Amino acid sequence: MHTLVDVPVSSVRGVGPAVAKLLAKLRVHSVSDLLQHYPRAYDDRTQLSRIAELRSGQAASFRGTVRTVDERKGGRSGIHILRVMVEDGQTEADLVFFGQPFLGPRFAACSRDGKPIEVHGHVQRSRFGRLEVMRSEWSVLPAGLDSPYVGSVMPVHRSTDGLSASRLRTLVRSALDQYLPAVTDPIPASVLGEIELISRHEALRAIHCPSGLDHLAQARRRLVFEELLFLMLSVQQQVSPRQSIPDAASGIAGGAADELQALVPYRLTDGQRQAIIEICTDLAAAGPTSRLLQGDVGSGKTAVAAGAALFMTKAGYQTALMAPTELLAEQHSATLAEILGEAGLQVVCLTGGMPAMARKAALDDVRSGKAAVAVGTHALLEDRVTFQNLGLALVDEQHRFGVEQRSALRAKVVTGNLIVMTATPIPRTLAMTLYADLVVTSLRDQPPGRSPVRTHWKRAAQRPEVYAGVRKLLDKGRQAFVVCPVIEQSDQSVTASAKQVFEAMSEHHFGSYRVGLLHGAQPSEAKRDVMSKFRAGDVDVLVSTTVIEVGVDIPNAVVMVVEDADRFGLAQLHQLRGRVGRGVAAGYCVLISDPSTVEAEARLRTLVETSDGYRIAEEDLRIRGPGELYGLRQSGVPELRLADLAADGGLATLARQLADDVMRPVKGSQPDDYQALRHEAALRQAQVAKGSMDD
Repeated sequence: MHTLVDVPVSSVRGVGPAVAKLLAKLRVHSVSDLLQHYPRAYDDRTQLSRIAELRSGQAASFRGTVRTVDERKGGRSGIHILRVMVEDGQTEADLVFFGQPFLGPRFAACSRDGKPIEVHGHVQRSRFGRLEVMRSEWSVLPAGLDSPYVGSVMPVHRSTDGLSASRLRTLVRSALDQYLPAVTDPIPASVLGEIELISRHEALRAIHCPSGLDHLAQARRRLVFEELLFLMLSVQQQVSPRQSIPDAASGIAGGAADELQALVPYRLTDGQRQAIIEICTDLAAAGPTSRLLQGDVGSGKTAVAAGAALFMTKAGYQTALMAPTELLAEQHSATLAEILGEAGLQVVCLTGGMPAMARKAALDDVRSGKAAVAVGTHALLEDRVTFQNLGLALVDEQHRFGVEQRSALRAKVVTGNLIVMTATPIPRTLAMTLYADLVVTSLRDQPPGRSPVRTHWKRAAQRPEVYAGVRKLLDKGRQAFVVCPVIEQSDQSVTASAKQVFEAMSEHHFGSYRVGLLHGAQPSEAKRDVMSKFRAGDVDVLVSTTVIEVGVDIPNAVVMVVEDADRFGLAQLHQLRGRVGRGVAAGYCVLISDPSTVEAEARLRTLVETSDGYRIAEEDLRIRGPGELYGLRQSGVPELRLADLAADGGLATLARQLADDVMRPVKGSQPDDYQALRHEAALRQAQVAKGSMDD
């Protein structure tokens, strides 16, 4: 089917220049695009009702005969109103259409010729008690009732102004009739039989014209499997072999956790020790390391990174850690310097906002190899940042970076070793797909001494009592965060802004306390100054945007108030909550919100009910989908049109197994059944890359 990418959609019968422009709005440019413009929903018309069985507020399908056709202009608007009375021998109902005068003659012909019709639409009762069917689709029943849509599961495609769902259905059917014979199947018949999948040919026909719900389920299963398979193949193709660490380093790996334990004043968790052993053993093995280190808020990923850096230094290599914000980079730099400084290792920080002299000194230390570890923002990617012998790249909060940025940092690593880290746990099915080339290490336990964070959801009217409670904690010598979704309030926005809240806090709620303001638009020096004061205890309340979402570790800050909490995603709220409860004192998180949707309420209730980041990640994936959560469309891999990574875990496992087999080199002269799959995977990857450049 991939060759149909080069066949313009205008070659499909019924697609002229005007229709082609409308299809382009739907990102449909080729025959392949049209065949993969899958229905967004289906109307089950296999169950036909009698008109007497129709119920207001429901969608239904029924058959009948046109008796009368009434056309008139409506009130002041002058809009054309068409009422068509249909009866089935027992009861009658009115079909109502607005602004479609061309339908009148068609229904009149049906009435004159006595031809029965089938109708599907939404039923309601008029103020006079008559049954009315709105937004209906209808068709004349053909002789023998052999229409592909009569009494069937009707596809509903995403449409656009000027191109109705019914017209799209017709165009897709034309494309199927013209081009389906040219569709090939790259998945070997043996694999299809083993996994019990129907052919691509049959699946494409069934997804657009299912004979029933079972047939539709088979089609979706096949096409979802194919999407996940090519996604995994695409990710695996992006991995290139590099120089490996000498085998002599393998002897150092076993003691890495013990050496780190001797450097830190706290006891490493079992999860941290196991992660360090796994990572260092992997680093010592032949070939480059590609690993995802994920852990819930406060699980101790930075200590694990320190263990990996310690191992790399003893093996003769430098380490680089890239973070998405200056605040997080500086936090990591300070933490790693505190740990590794005990071993006599130098850690430097490189950010865009640092003073010129300090930056030059850091660059010189990195270039000469004097610095064992370089921590920075995307400034690490600049050409003038050169390493003497970089052996490991760590990327924190990796989902905030694009594929190109991660690849640019990895290109500086002579061994090709890359570890990406995230404090937003990634659901298993997503990790298997988007990170099919990575080994996943998960930290699930918390360091000893951490206190649980109690989360409460309060309405805006309860704000005074919330801040009264915060003042009691401040009086005990504790500190607080207040987080707002925006920096400044616009004329259109009713959302709380950091500057507006800062003024209110300073003048009213916390007039006798020291209040600081932090947001991303401030100069680097201003951000460093306010954070230094907050860390030193010279600021009692820090009003901030989500710039403090990650990387801020202030043990004395015990309460987090989030204004307009419904404006944040689940994972983001969980990250914010993780800024408190980092010491021995109990932590509190208060979500202030008057949510306007059921979905927003569900998010807040989830935060109140659980502090398990893995459960929260699964719920966030279910609500928001992988594209929005992890930038799937921008990540350089094929787009998922049908697959639901929150529900298709079983198929993801099967697809991962096949992808591993496909990418495994063929030994000897045994036949290669996967050439067609590899070929199509390469073609699809090239098309994705072209699409990214076009965008």
